[in-house]
Amino acid sequence: MAPEDKLAAARRKALIQKFATHAARRLHAFRDPGVAALSTMETGMITDDD
Repeated sequence: MAPEDKLAAARRKALIQKFATHAARRLHAFRDPGVAALSTMETGMITDDD
């Protein structure tokens, strides 16, 4: 196993926010597929391939 290095606070915060945003979008798409498709078109992002 490779040694674990601590992340800088700013990098850690950015990764956590990205993870949380992705999880929220997936949950939103699961609960309401029609609205999630519209938000995907607006942002130009496809959430399943990230």
